[in-house]
Amino acid sequence: MQAEDFHQAATVGMALSREAPDQSEVWRLLSQAHDRLGNYGLSLMALERFVMHEPEEIDARAWLVRGNLMMGRSQQVEDEQARLQELIRKKPQLGTDKFRRRSTIDLVEGYLRLGKTDEARQQLESLERRGVKGPRLMMMDAMTDIADRNHEQAIPKLRLIIGTKNFPKGTRIQAQFELAKILDREGQYEEAIGLVSEAKSDPELNLKPFDREAYCKMTDRLIAAFSRERMRSMQSSGLGSQRPVFVVGMPRSGTTLTEQIISAHSQCSGIGEQREPIIFSQLLADQLNEEFPECASRASNEQLQGFGSAYLEMLDHYAPNFERVTNKALGLERILGLLGMVLPGSRIVFVSRNPLDNVLSTYMHSMNQNHYPWSRRLEDIALVRAEFDRLLDHWREHLDLPMFDFKYDELTEGPEPVIRSLIEFLGLPFENDCLRFHEQKRLVMTPSFDQVNRPVNREAVNRWKNYESHLQDVVNLFPT
Repeated sequence: MQAEDFHQAATVGMALSREAPDQSEVWRLLSQAHDRLGNYGLSLMALERFVMHEPEEIDARAWLVRGNLMMGRSQQVEDEQARLQELIRKKPQLGTDKFRRRSTIDLVEGYLRLGKTDEARQQLESLERRGVKGPRLMMMDAMTDIADRNHEQAIPKLRLIIGTKNFPKGTRIQAQFELAKILDREGQYEEAIGLVSEAKSDPELNLKPFDREAYCKMTDRLIAAFSRERMRSMQSSGLGSQRPVFVVGMPRSGTTLTEQIISAHSQCSGIGEQREPIIFSQLLADQLNEEFPECASRASNEQLQGFGSAYLEMLDHYAPNFERVTNKALGLERILGLLGMVLPGSRIVFVSRNPLDNVLSTYMHSMNQNHYPWSRRLEDIALVRAEFDRLLDHWREHLDLPMFDFKYDELTEGPEPVIRSLIEFLGLPFENDCLRFHEQKRLVMTPSFDQVNRPVNREAVNRWKNYESHLQDVVNLFPT
């Protein structure tokens, strides 16, 4: 961990957890290693094991609230919040205002994503009565107004945050994106895209450059490494579980909506965007001392079983007793060849949307620029979308996994036939609740949380035309 070799730390930690499951420090370090890798599901599992051994470790308790929030587990968020507050009440020497404030604001965020604005306001008011102030609290107050569609009150609050120079840069930029969303809905398109462009070009955030040539070369390497002929000679884990369903799409293409529809079925659940399958490719490369994807041809049955078993164990933990469990992590399209080896019983749902709407919507939202450095510029997003399409064409021809094309624009024209076909593809009987997906009280942690709590509509179809003067290069790449 000190050397920041988190892949090796996770590998060693998993082995130690099997050999010494009663050692709490092993679980703490394993949780940290998975967290640094982006394996949030496995990180939370390890953290829960640590807290079993150290139930009064208040920092870990606070992180359990946040971890469950990130995993979209609404009931667990409330339960862990209650346990944390009870621990502080019994042993006040363990707690500080910092922990109370942080965990309460996490709970507010959870309530907002569930559409429980009254509960969110009650928590905010409790903080105000204690004299708690600060930029994050101001941001949550504005977000509560937005959730109530009270834009008249939200706009001045967001402008105040943006204009307060001593506030954290991240909070001010978040306010810019939220204000841009409101202005877009109100038809003030030029100011909206101006706010986004300013935020995206901030030099403090442009830390990791995007190499367009290297990205395209990786697509070429994936296509070469995972041809049908080469995959015939590769190993397989032999794990035939049909529970995993991978929802594969670009950001802002409809993957969250797809997951919401599927999760409305009584035999289905979703675990959000868990990057564990993507990290498997990096772990395999480290273990074999060869870059991915070329190392895939040397993967052993034992290695593939280890990855697959860890993933299925995570599904058992977070979604027990469900026949199908979706994962919609961004970037899955670049490891589908390996997924076919690790989890050969899984299903793939390809989600697509009009590329012009898709590129614009991705640009207009805040994304982790270290993970997705291509999200800063329209032309780079367009390139990534073109490479995404190229890879999907390859997988359709070469990969022996069940696949379904879920087209957002067709869904908005007539939801029921598309949804019926999707549920049939999953091998399940149709349920009318899938048509009423928006009535679910699921905790959604992506920017789409407000859209999936409403019925299917065509508000976002052809939205790109409002910004056509800014999209000429993209229109040339994807002519209508």
